[in-house]
Amino acid sequence: MGLSLSYLERACFRPRSVLKAAAALALFLPTVSQALPIFARQTGFNCVACHAGGQFPELTATGRMFKLTGYTTGKRVAIPLAISGQANYTKTQSATNANSLNRGVDFPKDGAVIFQMASIFAGGKILDNLGLFAQGTYNFYDHVNKKGTWVGRFTIDNVDLRLADRIVSPNQDFIYGLSLNNNPTVEDPWNSTSAWGYPAISSTMAVVAPVSPLLNGALTQQVAGLAGYGYWKQTVYAAVGAYTAATNGPLSVLTQGVSKLNRAKIAGTAPYWRLALTHASGPHDFMLGTFGMLANVYPDPMNQHGPTAAYRDIGIDGQYQYILDPHTITVQFNYTTESRRWDSNTWNAWVAAPDPTVVSHRSARFNQLNLKGTYAFDAGKLGTYGVNLAYFQGDGQRDVNWGLGGFFDPVTNTNSATPITGSRTNDPGNRGWIAEVFWKPVQYIRLGVQYWNYNRFNGASNNYDGNGRRASDNNTIFAYLWGIY
Repeated sequence: MGLSLSYLERACFRPRSVLKAAAALALFLPTVSQALPIFARQTGFNCVACHAGGQFPELTATGRMFKLTGYTTGKRVAIPLAISGQANYTKTQSATNANSLNRGVDFPKDGAVIFQMASIFAGGKILDNLGLFAQGTYNFYDHVNKKGTWVGRFTIDNVDLRLADRIVSPNQDFIYGLSLNNNPTVEDPWNSTSAWGYPAISSTMAVVAPVSPLLNGALTQQVAGLAGYGYWKQTVYAAVGAYTAATNGPLSVLTQGVSKLNRAKIAGTAPYWRLALTHASGPHDFMLGTFGMLANVYPDPMNQHGPTAAYRDIGIDGQYQYILDPHTITVQFNYTTESRRWDSNTWNAWVAAPDPTVVSHRSARFNQLNLKGTYAFDAGKLGTYGVNLAYFQGDGQRDVNWGLGGFFDPVTNTNSATPITGSRTNDPGNRGWIAEVFWKPVQYIRLGVQYWNYNRFNGASNNYDGNGRRASDNNTIFAYLWGIY
């Protein structure tokens, strides 16, 4: 619950999650007087000062100011490190389908309690105007090798190195700075954009919709960029930046551990922008903003000399917070529209694919909407209780360019779509909701249960993959336990 936890906690919440046994968590539970991570130790603040309802990673106005001023409030910590651990349990509604009964491959660790990951954090005040947030994570279940054995991997997660200053006078309040980071929107101080958006904790073992805008995760920890920002009279926030692939040279450390096969390679430099208007009145805090990025991306991540696809992401978002002890309410929305235009060679190759049922377009569009509301109640010695309700929806035209493999041949009665994750119609549409309850008995432990419900998946409610699978078969229960010191 503190100034510091949002970036530590946020980071440790990256799409990896939690719930093991008390014995595993005991590694991370020191005495109460010692239980504050880096930033809280630096500032002396409690979690609720910087996190809405103490629910990391959601920032309060105080937490946002701490981030904007470069993580430099307070005194330098002698050992600016923290560690965390996450354990979890994932259960999918249906772990079978018509063509594949191999639960271990299609639904790894389904119904099993696993110790998912451990992270180390470094950060805080370096100089009076220079601060850092950095996380490295070891995922014990990163991928399965050719022998069918799970292999772990260490990766560098979100990194944010800031140089910042503030000009304050009776008639002026201006914060400005630079952020060197490895994830577009990571510099943003609100929780409605993708880098720190909901859900910060989610299952890596669940089936999720395969299509989303580029800004909503495809560039995470795969690029390096520099963004300059300013915040005038706590009313107008603006940031502009540029990102490039960080595969070689000194900046490649920012993508350490990311599989080459999973990297989205940017050709040249991709510009990024952000603009937000804010207003605070008593316990109420409002934000309305827009953001976007233009990028040329190699469709084949292993071929950086071939054709590229032009992406344009533009979004609008907003956030409302009501904080008046013991109640906290946060409401957020994010709507992103993405256009993709493939180069002529790639487009012609896809058009030549034997798919008479789906029209291929050189340009395609995908729109994604996310809504989320949170209520948290501070019960004093009994800890903090809360609930999150979220709605998500993605829509795009039917197109072979999404790579979902949809093609049904009535002559051979076969379907080219990948079972479970494919689409028989090449429709990327998805729709559903998430319900979550959580409890923080103390500020360095969080327990929660999420329920993911799909009404539509890859374009249909029933038989979306051509192999008889329903969208509701991907409904998931996810329970987690998270600790940090």
